[in-house]
Amino acid sequence: MKQFLSILIALSWLVFPTLAHATLKARPSMLRLTFEEIDLPGNESMGLLGSSYLVHLNRNIYAGLGIYSAVTGQRGGFFTGGLETGLVKKMGRQWTLDTGLFIGGGGGGAAPQGGGLMIRPHV
Repeated sequence: MKQFLSILIALSWLVFPTLAHATLKARPSMLRLTFEEIDLPGNESMGLLGSSYLVHLNRNIYAGLGIYSAVTGQRGGFFTGGLETGLVKKMGRQWTLDTGLFIGGGGGGAAPQGGGLMIRPHV
C-alpha cells in the first residue's frame, strides 16, 4: 500500500506539475440563511431552516453547499444537505432577481421523504 501511494504521488507530480505552484484566488462569497414553512400531507406543516455557503463564480452565477433542517412541526431531526447554484441579475439600483436550484438528499425525523431526494427551486 505504501508503494502504491508513492507511485500515485509521483504520477500526480508528472501529470499536474503546475499544481505544485498554484496559488489560491479569493472569490466573493455569501452565507445565506432562510426559513420557510412547507405544507405536508395530512394537514401537517414543517418549518425548514436553511443555511448555504455560496461562492460567486462570476458576476451573475454562484454555487455552493447547503443544508436544511426541520425546526418546527412534528419532524424534528429531519435534515438534508446538497448542492446549490443560482443566477443573480441586477434589476435597477435597488432590485435584484435571484433564481436558483438546490438538489440534495437526507432524511430522519420519521419524515415521509420517500427516497430522500430534495429538489428546491427558488425565485
